[in-house]
Amino acid sequence: MSGTGYDLSTSIYSQDGRVFQIEYGAKNVTNAETVMGVVTSDGVILATEKIRHNPLLVEDANRRIFNVSENIGLLICGRVPDGKDCLRRAREEAKSYRSNFGIEIALKTLVERLANYIHAHTIYNAYRPYGSSVLLSGYNAQSDRFELYMIDNSGVYRGYFACANGKGREIGKTHVEAIHKSGVDSQTALVKGRRRGFFY
Repeated sequence: MSGTGYDLSTSIYSQDGRVFQIEYGAKNVTNAETVMGVVTSDGVILATEKIRHNPLLVEDANRRIFNVSENIGLLICGRVPDGKDCLRRAREEAKSYRSNFGIEIALKTLVERLANYIHAHTIYNAYRPYGSSVLLSGYNAQSDRFELYMIDNSGVYRGYFACANGKGREIGKTHVEAIHKSGVDSQTALVKGRRRGFFY
């Protein structure tokens, strides 16, 4: 993947309509440690592979799973510093919403706002695209179900019953698709009695 001059800025399209800076960031995500999110009838499981590159590393260092608020969790895939900036923004949005309306922010609302923030880094010369994607999970009181979303480094977001990203995404995807097709009991089922596929 060579930009040959078209990769100098996020405001330049190549001749075949590609934005190489975004693709470089996405490549960083696909080479990162594997992360997974699975929706069950009892909650959402967020998991990440954690490679110890040095035996002297402290086990609890460089966390990738965080709380945005009491009912929303966030998982970083890719560059941790980029993901932590997304986390900071997500917490600010949640705090602002709570201050303005007196209730916790809905997950879908937070995802839309955070996706717009991430997308803004792909259209201005003053920024560079993020080298991370984020998974957000939470409980939707209106529909009485748990939800999972993934936001790509381009700002595109989708709702999932289960998803994987990083180096082992294909293996993870194969496993969760097999579970989804088998329709096993509530502890491992991806969604109890819900429509399969995306949330929207």
